[in-house]
Amino acid sequence: MARGKVFEAATVLHGIELSKDEVKVMVEKVLMPFALVLVPTNEVYTMGQTFQCFLAWPRDLVVSDPPIQTLKPTDILNFYVYMFIIFKLKLYFILTEIASI
Repeated sequence: MARGKVFEAATVLHGIELSKDEVKVMVEKVLMPFALVLVPTNEVYTMGQTFQCFLAWPRDLVVSDPPIQTLKPTDILNFYVYMFIIFKLKLYFILTEIASI
């Protein structure tokens, strides 16, 4: 529906206390502008109206992006060892080809 930031520590939104099942979010990008807001207000009832607005959102419907995978030093080392072996094999086949001429 949208992408944005979650404010976990917030307990009040627009002067109203959030329930334990709600979380404060700020919409940064609307993906489905005609979708209905799950916790509507008098001013906001479609996702298209929520751009750069703070909203209450059901906590169990907040989906986090998958974490960015980082390479460990051993992954990088294994890659270079693999590339070195491939290089040596290619060099061996080239030298074998030249020797047979």
